[in-house]
Amino acid sequence: NNNNNNNNNNNAHPGSHLIVEAKPDDIPLELGQLGPIGHRNANSKPAGNFDASNSKPSSEEYLRMVLTSNVYDVAHESALDKLHRLSERYPHADILMKREDLQSVFSFKLRGAYNKMASLTAEELARGVICSSAGNHAQGVALSAKRLGTDALIAMPTNTPGIKVESVRRLGGNVHLVGETYDACQAWAKKTAEEQGRVYVHPFDDPHVIAGQGTVGLEILTQLGRANGNTKSADTTQDVIFVPVGGGGLIAGIATYVKALRPDVLVVGVEPSGANAMMQSLARSDDKRVVLSTVDGFCDGVAVRTPGDETLRVARHTVDGIVTVPTNRVCAAIRDAFDDTRSILEPAGAVALAGCKDWLASRAEEAEEKGIRYRCVCISSGANVNFSRLRVVSDLADLGDRAERLFVTRIDETPGSFLSFVRDATDNGEGSVDFSEFKYRYHPGSSANIFYSVKCRTDDREAMLERIARNDGRVTHDLSGSDVAATHLRHIVGGKERIPFERFYQFQFPERPGALLQFLETVAPAYNITLFHYRSSGTFEANILIGLQVSPGAQESELESLCQNLMDEHGFKMRNLMDDATEAAGLELLLGAT
Repeated sequence: NNNNNNNNNNNAHPGSHLIVEAKPDDIPLELGQLGPIGHRNANSKPAGNFDASNSKPSSEEYLRMVLTSNVYDVAHESALDKLHRLSERYPHADILMKREDLQSVFSFKLRGAYNKMASLTAEELARGVICSSAGNHAQGVALSAKRLGTDALIAMPTNTPGIKVESVRRLGGNVHLVGETYDACQAWAKKTAEEQGRVYVHPFDDPHVIAGQGTVGLEILTQLGRANGNTKSADTTQDVIFVPVGGGGLIAGIATYVKALRPDVLVVGVEPSGANAMMQSLARSDDKRVVLSTVDGFCDGVAVRTPGDETLRVARHTVDGIVTVPTNRVCAAIRDAFDDTRSILEPAGAVALAGCKDWLASRAEEAEEKGIRYRCVCISSGANVNFSRLRVVSDLADLGDRAERLFVTRIDETPGSFLSFVRDATDNGEGSVDFSEFKYRYHPGSSANIFYSVKCRTDDREAMLERIARNDGRVTHDLSGSDVAATHLRHIVGGKERIPFERFYQFQFPERPGALLQFLETVAPAYNITLFHYRSSGTFEANILIGLQVSPGAQESELESLCQNLMDEHGFKMRNLMDDATEAAGLELLLGAT
């Protein structure tokens, strides 16, 4: 569910027996692999059917609620467009995009917000509404309040980009900036709702919100029916709907409607690999919800720590599985959508398309053998993207499509060795390898390293590596799988230094004024900083690569204590890169880490 930074999250209660903590990498999935559904509680009912529970609707009641949802005062039936260029790359599939990014607030979120608020009594509307959000839900509530003539108090974290704050204000929302994290912001909003008697409009875990989002599924089936001439597609065609998942409101609404009318249609959720709370919750064999200890915030619209209680209940009975996608695959999908539509999606808006591509690739052989053709609908859930993020998206897109590979080659540090390397790598300028970057710096020793990235076909790349290897003094390493290399090392130019007791860490902290100074004032007085690299990604969180001199023993323990305090008290996250073999290899090659 695309919450556009309703991240880090919602109504989780860590002390509850229905919550269990997990890490994003606790259940790794291959690209395109569906996560398991461990528990349905179906009581022999067909998939897609479920009873009412604790005053929550049954599948039949949800069907009625979707059909009677009041959303078209603010929303329109969004187009279902075929991505012709992308479909050509998958001979066994037609890929279509459901254009929710073209709604008036550039997101589907106004559907659920309006449907919820339209269900309120005149007395409730007179008291006003309140929500906590930093993006699409906030805009949906503000617009809905304007149409319904009620006052909307919108709580937004203090580090919300100004462009999003102004967007909500232009729609008539009364913005209150509070809390550095979403959790703090939401706590204030719920407390204020009680004190002022306002109705709290949840971003996803509410039956009326779920039903409002379900109108997306209603439109998809109607549009697919039109394409078929209102008849079911051929037996060899399998319809699949790919839905971005955060809290789960969008997929719960779509799946409960679709499965009621077309149980043969597959409904597949897609989550970022670093924010896979719904996938892990569905994989459990009990009723517990997973709350993630850390969340990757790049796809901020779906970066939540735990799914909703009601959305998870519905998903257990209706969803066919969850696919997870890494950040670089999402960036590649943003570019794919742009190539076909000339529209720029936000990261969360491209998650479904990224998952669709991986799912199709994993089933190519089966489709060929059995003559299956897939008709895939991907929800482009939003286009509220910060312009500053596009630089990072561009950097990672080629890596995501495996069109670009990162390499480090060690050469002899002798006069003419760099020229000789370039001649071999480029086949004396006659080769078909496209070099997208080169980084080299003289090192006063016997060898030096060249960092470079290339774009070419696999056979051309292998021929290049063979030419490079003809010189016995050269050793090449592929760093394409290194997150640190893609994020930090490719932007650092410098020689290697052997610094005693040097250790490298990656920190993530809230992108807000004073956060960097707070970090340095905690770490710098006690430790010598040997390297520092920060690069804005345009998200709510900043990433830095830092080198520190840390003596084994007491000083090491003291650093762990300081870092734990930063994590517990200020929301910082730390990763010891020396514990990761892939990252440590790149650091050793380029920076001399040992």
